[in-house]
Amino acid sequence: MPRLYFNKNTIKNVGIMFLVILLFINIRTFLLYELSFYNSYSQNILNKNNFFNEEYTDLLKPYKTLKFIDNDFGFIYNVNNQKMYNNIMSEVTNEGQFTGSYKLTTQSLFDKDFLLYKFSFDVPVYLFKNVFSKLKSLQNFDSVIIFMNDTPKQLEIVFWDSKNDEGYNYEVNNSNLKEDLLFYARSRSFKSLDTLSGENSIMKINPYLDNGDLLISKVEEKVNIFFSNPAYKNIDLINESFFMYSMKYTIVKYLRGLSILEYFNYKIDSDDNKAALIDNYEAAKNMLYIDREMIKHQYYLTGYEEDDNQALFYFSLLVNGFPIRLSKNMDMQAPIEISVSDGVVINYKRYVFNYETQDAKGIEMNINFDELVESDLFYNIDKTDISSLYIEGV
Repeated sequence: MPRLYFNKNTIKNVGIMFLVILLFINIRTFLLYELSFYNSYSQNILNKNNFFNEEYTDLLKPYKTLKFIDNDFGFIYNVNNQKMYNNIMSEVTNEGQFTGSYKLTTQSLFDKDFLLYKFSFDVPVYLFKNVFSKLKSLQNFDSVIIFMNDTPKQLEIVFWDSKNDEGYNYEVNNSNLKEDLLFYARSRSFKSLDTLSGENSIMKINPYLDNGDLLISKVEEKVNIFFSNPAYKNIDLINESFFMYSMKYTIVKYLRGLSILEYFNYKIDSDDNKAALIDNYEAAKNMLYIDREMIKHQYYLTGYEEDDNQALFYFSLLVNGFPIRLSKNMDMQAPIEISVSDGVVINYKRYVFNYETQDAKGIEMNINFDELVESDLFYNIDKTDISSLYIEGV
């Protein structure tokens, strides 16, 4: 029988390969275990923190935050940074104990330090689950207030119906957020009430104008996003009143005198299944994404209406840190209005202006604490070029 000979290098290489294979097996086993553990852990976290009706977390965002800490009052309008609010809602859901309801007026708020999150419309309770299902007598609320007393790690969270002066109270006795809340409330994010650091007026800019002249080519370029194949769209009418473009079931108008862009979709594939509110809202948000190039400012939902299988959503803008409001003599209720039927946008209207700061002067306004709880500082947008800052009831 022939004899096999292995030199030392061959034996060494085989040994290294064996160790590599063994190491790979061990690493694979470890990673599979870790992945399984991570998936299980993540699912537990998701289940634990499922304090909202999960699909509605983006629909229900407070647009204004107010603080009264150490006799210092401040406010901020912001709909994008909601991390602290989400943490509070998670904690009150997981750790809070319902202690009852009571009368709560604006004046009595200031008996304690607080952080207040204000919604732009009354929040229907059916959109929430878990903690809110216990509040049988609560129909709507418009604010969430966190009262901070002298007891370490104790928070009092109140769901407040400010119109009826009703507060529904939860207590968290071992809060992990109290120090973070105080740190956040004392941050520079908040505007001072005594001398506002904003500007007192803004200028309206029509993106379709050049030196005061309306550019048809620019209008046509910007409406192309609404057509599946813009090269085949029709230019149906161009006159002193409006431009109109169409293709099959889609019509887009630019109303010159009103400075309104309006989109119509006449193709509705309706069935017997009514779309949920969140489906209609997602369709509205998708339209805002399509038109994102022309919307230069942060937008937020200010209200909605439901009628059978349709929903109408109203969106406003935040400019220079303050909301925009259209005056009552305007042709729209909000800067952006979107009608959705069965998850399909059928009408989209947008007041086309963007806005720029007119000057950089700080302003002083004689405002009491309780006025800003019940009212808004906002830019009143009318048909003039300059819009100034006002305060008025929400």
